[in-house]
Amino acid sequence: MVWLRFIGEGREDVGIVLGNGENERRCGCLVPFVENILRARSGRSVHFRHDSSLLPRLNLRAGRPRRGYKEKVKAALVAANEDRRHGVVIVVDEPSSREGSRLSRLRDGRSAAREAGVWLPCALGVAIPEIESWLLADDRARANNLGAAGRRPLRQPEEIDEPKALFSSLYGEYEKECEESGKHVWEQWEVKESCAVDSRVDVVEFQCPRGFAPFADEVRTEIGNRLFPRKASR
Repeated sequence: MVWLRFIGEGREDVGIVLGNGENERRCGCLVPFVENILRARSGRSVHFRHDSSLLPRLNLRAGRPRRGYKEKVKAALVAANEDRRHGVVIVVDEPSSREGSRLSRLRDGRSAAREAGVWLPCALGVAIPEIESWLLADDRARANNLGAAGRRPLRQPEEIDEPKALFSSLYGEYEKECEESGKHVWEQWEVKESCAVDSRVDVVEFQCPRGFAPFADEVRTEIGNRLFPRKASR
């Protein structure tokens, strides 16, 4: 079975939990987004194993320039290759004021890894300005998971200044609504994962054309075409 590694900068993005033994039951937001993209591409469910990590923290030597995304991506791909993973998915946040710069450096890192002989399929993406923009993009997914707060009309997701803070605020309203009505209150990480699961790929691509749409294309090309090729029709 194909084994993918998901890499990000935030623990909720990739489902990393420290010290409570719950890692196996958390997948983070990225896994369901990728599952949905591959399912929409092929018209059927795609199954893979996965693990997660944060972008590596590289040691900085005194007097040396700060190592950035290029070096981190290269190091992450080399490590995944050594661990015998079949493919890698990397997503980082990118503030609107710096749009384009981080994605370019991620791609430089992938190119550097390939120049070093590491040719793992690798889908790269940037969430503008944060991955919560993707989680807020589908109005139906919001309503399903955040109750009355999720049904409120929002601005275009990539134009929201602080989508992470907005999601937390909506979650607070959802939590209060559940407590007042006696309903079970899901943890915020659970609501985020569920929003990703319920999100429709075409809707998120339309609502997030600068971040999610190019990422979805990367997943189709790097992961879908290389690891899950379509069967030829007879």
